[in-house]
Amino acid sequence: MSQNPAFQQIVAAGMDLLAAQASIVKDLDDERRRAYVDKANALRAEARRNTESNREGLFADLGALVGITDTDARALTLRAQDAAREFVTAFPELRSMNERKRLDALTEAVKRDPVLISTVERLVSPGPAGAGEESPQTCRAMCLALLILFMAAATAMWIAGLAACIWLGWIPPLMVLCMLGAIAAYLAFMAVVWSIYNGCTAGCEGADIAR
Repeated sequence: MSQNPAFQQIVAAGMDLLAAQASIVKDLDDERRRAYVDKANALRAEARRNTESNREGLFADLGALVGITDTDARALTLRAQDAAREFVTAFPELRSMNERKRLDALTEAVKRDPVLISTVERLVSPGPAGAGEESPQTCRAMCLALLILFMAAATAMWIAGLAACIWLGWIPPLMVLCMLGAIAAYLAFMAVVWSIYNGCTAGCEGADIAR
């Protein structure tokens, strides 16, 4: 699965989203992070209402969440939609899997995609390797591994959401709205993941000071 071009295109689109989002949400305080998550969830809810007449406005809202133009947000959404269509055609067996098995298969495939690791490396620095088990460097490396795991799981859930949009058989205008909703859910989840990662690294720094 990880070698499938359509799958790789979806992961690449997801990493483009997360890289853009990170510049906005990575260092937010708790109050502003909650406000961000609320905006992402509101966009998801609006998209699910199938308000086709306001579709362009929704692209603008999506662009604001990740710091890109509405034109770029629309292009990225359509890029993900086209790749998702090819992906579900290539792997029809995914539809018959139970949700847990499907997410496990997708998560493992995402973790094997080199774009995931290269994106994380651009966004965070693990610092120099430490020698001891309890070293701050080792602690930060564990936080990095946690971030990679959560990012892979979030991306797998997003891909499953995109696939569901295809399986539901929406007509094209409504399918785009379904895709928008899936992207908004992805962004809301990843905003929380950054909070977990920041808490983890703060704990490492606290342990370093205690030394």
